[in-house]
Amino acid sequence: MGVCVLECSGDCGSLEHLWITPEHQGRGLGRALAEQVLGDTARRGISAVELESDPDAELFYARLGARRIATLPAPMPGAPERMLVRMEFGVRS
Repeated sequence: MGVCVLECSGDCGSLEHLWITPEHQGRGLGRALAEQVLGDTARRGISAVELESDPDAELFYARLGARRIATLPAPMPGAPERMLVRMEFGVRS
């Protein structure tokens, strides 16, 4: 139904993937996965988790407490001006 991948290096984490199959979206699975990962990072002593998000998913991550810290060019065929959003969760211990 879904997958979440967190890469850790020292006291920093990077949320590399958070995907829910389309037929299971809107049921709270993404929120549950993200909250589990963020809880695990706090127990590991990680102070921040960053991620790169498609602009369409920015609101999802913002509702979970992430904040925008940058935008990155990510052109693709048919969308040469496309940008990704760099976001960060401050992890509470």
